[in-house]
Amino acid sequence: MIRKNCEDSSAQDLSNWRSAFQSVQTKHGMDGVWECFELLLQQNQLHQLLLPDAEDLRDDIIEAAVVDDRRIEKIIEVDRKLSAFGYSGWPDLYVKTMYFLVKKGDAQRMMVWHRRLLEIDPPGPDEIAGLFSSLVQNSHWRIQECLGKLYASGLERQLYDFIIPALFDAGQLKLALNWRKLFIQQKDFPLASRSRPFIRFLKRCYPTIELTKEESFIISRPLSSETLDEPPIAADTSTFQPALRRDGLVAKWFASTWVSIEFAINLVYRLGIEAVGARSLQALTLRESTSELVLVRLQHLERLGIRISPQVYCHALTYFARTGNDPLLRNLATCDIHPDEFDNPKKRRTLREYAAQQGDMERVALLRAVEMAIENQPSHHELNRILRRILYGRHLGKAKIVLDRMNALQVSITEDNAQRLLGRVFWGLGNHPKRWSIRVPNNAEQRVDPLDRAIRIVRQLRYHNIPIPIGYWKTLFYNLGRTGRFDELEQLMIEFVQLFRPPTPRLIPIWDHWLETSTEKQYIPSGLAFTHRQHPVQEVFDGPMQRSILRWGFDHAIQRMPNRRFFERTRPSDFDIACGVRMLGSLRDQGVLIEKDMISSQVPLRISKAIAAGKTHRSRDSKELSHDHVRELFQEAWGSDLLEKMPPLGKTLKSRRTGRANIGLRLNQWVDDDKEWKHLFRDGK
Repeated sequence: MIRKNCEDSSAQDLSNWRSAFQSVQTKHGMDGVWECFELLLQQNQLHQLLLPDAEDLRDDIIEAAVVDDRRIEKIIEVDRKLSAFGYSGWPDLYVKTMYFLVKKGDAQRMMVWHRRLLEIDPPGPDEIAGLFSSLVQNSHWRIQECLGKLYASGLERQLYDFIIPALFDAGQLKLALNWRKLFIQQKDFPLASRSRPFIRFLKRCYPTIELTKEESFIISRPLSSETLDEPPIAADTSTFQPALRRDGLVAKWFASTWVSIEFAINLVYRLGIEAVGARSLQALTLRESTSELVLVRLQHLERLGIRISPQVYCHALTYFARTGNDPLLRNLATCDIHPDEFDNPKKRRTLREYAAQQGDMERVALLRAVEMAIENQPSHHELNRILRRILYGRHLGKAKIVLDRMNALQVSITEDNAQRLLGRVFWGLGNHPKRWSIRVPNNAEQRVDPLDRAIRIVRQLRYHNIPIPIGYWKTLFYNLGRTGRFDELEQLMIEFVQLFRPPTPRLIPIWDHWLETSTEKQYIPSGLAFTHRQHPVQEVFDGPMQRSILRWGFDHAIQRMPNRRFFERTRPSDFDIACGVRMLGSLRDQGVLIEKDMISSQVPLRISKAIAAGKTHRSRDSKELSHDHVRELFQEAWGSDLLEKMPPLGKTLKSRRTGRANIGLRLNQWVDDDKEWKHLFRDGK
């Protein structure tokens, strides 16, 4: 049945063979692929698999072969025949076979074929680095076991500079630490500066781990201008030529279907390639199905500091991806015009006129769209230059317009401009909010709230992967909390926490101190636990901040009429005096370490202070502070019983009364008549 389906679909060209393979794979899986391969051999069509466009078919055949040792022997036999006929053998036989064997997770069987294939098709250092880079981020223990044995077999050394940075960039901290331990045991030490960010992170966050002398040397030597994260932007293509000499190799990696595009990008970065050209960008575009996915890859390149050539072809592809124009993006990536032809305006006009004469209106529309892309998309350098000039003039209204434009075009802001913008926005905005706003004459916004503006700017900058100093975050939290804007405070705190828990593991840029003077960017992996003492989340939500959140919620609510809600509470403000506890509970649900004992001790303290000072609203009678109401409110806010370990309120009030004889009748009445509170706590005292 499988053979019949193959024979019905196959023909004497690659496209039909591809259709045949896809058809039988859908119906019969890997067995169908293998039988279709055998039919291809019988019809003497092996040369079809040697074509550059047949890499996906070769991968499917290898994947089907690793299921059975006899099939692998068949592939080796085909490799010998190809060599006998003057070909270079089965392309990437060792690397592709080992890739699928490692994914199977059978370490013993993998090592048998490793020794066998190593004699037939010995791989080079780049191939080995690519093999490990494509699999090492998979944390499954079987795959890690296979890779560990493969490395320990003596296959290749000097992988520290490839594996560790790739894992660190992907936020896989635990795997990076495990592999570093293995590398040190095997005397495989770092030699290149690309391992520097991980080693600096290791020294800063894990001071008990002793660095080797090679690691210490990497972080002690000064950085050259070539290793900085933000290389200068070139004015023309000529300065890109040295970086683009390996564009063919990069395009091959991007086009390879056995390596995910994310791994390929990380590998290109670790190989020290600083820029990608038209061929690489075309291959990357063809790997993705939508402009949205292409844009994600462009942002990944941008985040790693890999530049894109300013060729017209690259400019147009980037523009179509950023504007979400899928048809034009696909047409440009698949058109038969050489990318270099787009750089000549006369040539573009000639091509457009010829397409019109031939009635090819789709080609005419594409070339017109390219012209529009050239005219309508300002460059990264131009927009940042405009923003820098505006910031020097302190025109924040105009800066907002430019920033909105950059967001719409997905153009990233430079870190220098971002920090200058933050300095302007937070000027005069302290931890203690002022009851004033900035008047803007001759502007549509008659009154601009500095706090609202700062929040808006911070939210815009976080999409540019710009690190915001934690001092600025604290300023926003203090201002929102002290002005009673608790619903907004909770939302902003959750947004801050989620910055460090992205959907996919990766590196997070951070700003270590309020005034950072280092030219090197600082990163932490997303896998770093929130409980680590140097994690920004831990630094922001420390003990004093948690006590402040609890105090803000209580003090604002106790002086107002009680918030009586008989339906489900959803917002922090719905929880009345337990508002602060609710916000801390939300942070706990996000993984932040909250001091529960602190809450248990602070709640009776806040209540006693309010009663002693007479700050409770007159409508708050004994019923509002009764045992049942308070216990239910705080339990709902936190999610479990918080009051079981709280000290007796009567004792707390009496301790506060000591030395304060002038508190008056109100205090004595609350302390002496403790009937409402004596059953609130389990000891009842």
